[in-house]
Amino acid sequence: MFQQLCKLENPSKARWRLSPRTESAPERMVNDTIAAARDGLSNLRRFVG
Repeated sequence: MFQQLCKLENPSKARWRLSPRTESAPERMVNDTIAAARDGLSNLRRFVG
């Protein structure tokens, strides 16, 4: 099922977070993790609902 969903997803539609250059590495890691979780929830809502 996961592979089928990956084939449906257009890689050019991936939403990436733009981060400032002044952001530290740990801060970037936390913010990227939150952004990935939000994107995952958005995709889940789109597929389920």
